[in-house]
Amino acid sequence: MSSISALADPHIATAQPIQHHVNASLQELLMIEMTSLAHRLTERTVLARSQSKQIVSSSLDEDDLSERELLESKLESIGYRVGHGLVERLSKDRPMLLDHLDIIKFVCKDLWTVLYHKQIDNLKTNHKGVYVLTDNQFRWFNKMSYHPILKPSQEALNKGKGVAGVGREYSAYLWFPCGVVRGALANLGMDSVVIAECPSGPPGVTFQIKTIMKET
Repeated sequence: MSSISALADPHIATAQPIQHHVNASLQELLMIEMTSLAHRLTERTVLARSQSKQIVSSSLDEDDLSERELLESKLESIGYRVGHGLVERLSKDRPMLLDHLDIIKFVCKDLWTVLYHKQIDNLKTNHKGVYVLTDNQFRWFNKMSYHPILKPSQEALNKGKGVAGVGREYSAYLWFPCGVVRGALANLGMDSVVIAECPSGPPGVTFQIKTIMKET
């Protein structure tokens, strides 16, 4: 009686595992469309509420802000699931990472290379649970147009104008990658809060990670 292994095609049996790839352009377009969808839904919600209340105002009330924040958190939640699942595959054949710094380095090297085809450019830590990751050429921002905002005058600041600063228009596109990082860290046993910003304008992005100590 022949065994199953003997019946197998020897070329198939010794072939390397098939690697699956994702088109980088499609990944970028998906991220942009997710963010645009969140904003469209927010605008519709705000418009519907203002019409129902018959209020004509250029500002959002507390309910509208809560709705907008809910939509933004949805993008972060999607990113969380992506990061959590991605790290599950990347780390399945690796030894368990126990040290927080080793976990962060895994994100900076392995995870970043898979997502953005490069490693994080700079990693800093205060050795007290705070890590700052800097990507000088964040891949998803490289093709976006950018017009630097001039530093507001003191008179403008006194009037409450120009305080938004550089990079505010890009903040919406950072909720998803923040979720990816937080989900990846959570899968590796590291609870955290992840905040991203563009201190000097795109395409440079800084991710600040604050670890959450588990109660014993």
